[in-house]
Amino acid sequence: MLLILWNIKFFFESNCFEESISIISLQIRESFSKILVG
Repeated sequence: MLLILWNIKFFFESNCFEESISIISLQIRESFSKILVG
């Protein structure tokens, strides 16, 4: 969760808009898969 918040912070500070979105969405997908797997 903290890692996702850090990525959001990075996203707002970064000029690499699309790259930041892909990093954040990847982290969110990994977190959801961990929750679903248990």
